Amino acid sequence: MRRRAAALMTALALLLLPACGRDAAGEAFEGLRSEVSSAASIRISADVTTAGENPEAYSLTLTGSGGEYAVTLTAPASLAGVSVRFGSGGERLEYAGLVLDAGELNGSGLSAITALPLLAGALAEAHVALSWNEGEESVVSLVPDDSTGIDLRLDAGGRLVSAEFISTEDGRVLAECAITEFSTSDT
Repeated sequence: MRRRAAALMTALALLLLPACGRDAAGEAFEGLRSEVSSAASIRISADVTTAGENPEAYSLTLTGSGGEYAVTLTAPASLAGVSVRFGSGGERLEYAGLVLDAGELNGSGLSAITALPLLAGALAEAHVALSWNEGEESVVSLVPDDSTGIDLRLDAGGRLVSAEFISTEDGRVLAECAITEFSTSDT
């Protein structure tokens, strides 16, 4: 009798095992990842705040795809229109002689300006470490590189709401992004 009960419990556990990896937060993120991966271009607008001794706050818009991105500042007004291009040719600051401080916050080169390109790349390629639900929102923890983790929040519809960049070395928050617009395009 005990053997039958044990066999039944084992069979039930094996039936339920495939469902363990299929949480709602993970599925919501995979839908977002699929949308980003199949798009010809991506657009992310966000209010980015860095942490540290000299916190900075910018409003930025990223456009591009496949590692070729332009990040344009929209606020503060004194910097509006400044763009930085990221890609295979390196980083280039674009504006009439204006220089923007984009210093590193950790060993991976994270700053307010580099946060959105890192986020865009992570959406397509980063390892998913954890995913869970908090009320209507889904939270996904990504690991894009050895020194940075990104916690994403998605709304009930699977749209990106925010991203928090965290040092994997000491757990401190490096930057926070409140996503104000997210879209993909097939052209």
